[in-house]
Amino acid sequence: MTKFIVTLLGFIAFAMVFYIVALLTLPSFFKMNLLYKQGSLGYMNSRTKDIRSYNNVDILFMGSSHAYRGFDNRIFDSAGFTSFNLGSSMQTPIQAQALLEKYVNKLHPKLVVYEVSTIAFINDGVESSLDLIANDPIAWPTVKMAVQVNNIKTYNTLLFGSVRQMFGDYKNFKDAAEYGDTYITGGYVQRKMSYFKHTTFTPQRLVFNKKLFDALQKKY
Repeated sequence: MTKFIVTLLGFIAFAMVFYIVALLTLPSFFKMNLLYKQGSLGYMNSRTKDIRSYNNVDILFMGSSHAYRGFDNRIFDSAGFTSFNLGSSMQTPIQAQALLEKYVNKLHPKLVVYEVSTIAFINDGVESSLDLIANDPIAWPTVKMAVQVNNIKTYNTLLFGSVRQMFGDYKNFKDAAEYGDTYITGGYVQRKMSYFKHTTFTPQRLVFNKKLFDALQKKY
């Protein structure tokens, strides 16, 4: 029995090492479960570099794309309020929690405005977690976020991204303007003027993710 357990543990250790090496050297083989993409419509890479220049702001904005496209820092600056927009694409309370853990003590905001989207509460948080892993320096809050999301894509991307960042991948990358979007210092993303087109949506039943509400209610 003891020999069997030792052999089993040895096989598990070998399998883990083999998996990690394969993940890092043959990422295309894991393309369905490894989505490491730097740069995005949300300009998260630019935002997390920009945040280094900010301290003790009056207002901190959090939330999904509705936040970083909806709260223009320039309007608040003109009214005498300093602000930073820490929204990210499809951000759920789990990603907001990770970002707050990393940056709230640096920004020391007097007020936090959190944009609440219905879509965020029926989401699994995978898309947003991948965005943060690729475009924000990986730290302990990032690891905790990955565990909360608990998805193979997030785990694989976290491991792959950690190694890439060790070799300066995050530091050397620069966002490129796309689709008429412009990143504005302070976290806001400005889009070229477009016009409303009526769309009829099919009614659907929404199933809310309880763990996202739990994350939202956490106190800091």
